[in-house]
Amino acid sequence: MFAANDVSWFYLIFGVFASGLVSFASFYLKLIKKDNELLYLSLGFYRHFYKIFVANFFSSIKIIIKLAFTNKNWSHPLLYKIQFDEKNKFNVGLLMASLNMTSGLFCVNFKDNEFLVHALDEECFARFNLQKICNSLNHVNDDTLV
Repeated sequence: MFAANDVSWFYLIFGVFASGLVSFASFYLKLIKKDNELLYLSLGFYRHFYKIFVANFFSSIKIIIKLAFTNKNWSHPLLYKIQFDEKNKFNVGLLMASLNMTSGLFCVNFKDNEFLVHALDEECFARFNLQKICNSLNHVNDDTLV
């Protein structure tokens, strides 16, 4: 609405009201767990994913250009198994999201403390630093509200 310079105050107010109603109903019906609802209010959560986004922005553009304009078979897809230790303090879903935001990687499956990761090329997987991501995820909830 703002981009088209056609702001409808009715839809804006209705959207805010509907969002509040859904949030209230979710909390009332206990769809939001008490132990992790404040995670998304934590600055560390947004800082972590912002750093991943910025770090992978240009490499993602590079992959798009390679896919669009090269006729060579530069991509050699591989599947990797990563063993995961449960001693970390973060949710495994956050690590899966971090893997998926890394350019050229996609987490296919997580089962029995093992990730199955699809990589477009060996270079894409070599760029991913699992130890650094795990250390960063241990401090995602930096405000210790949860």
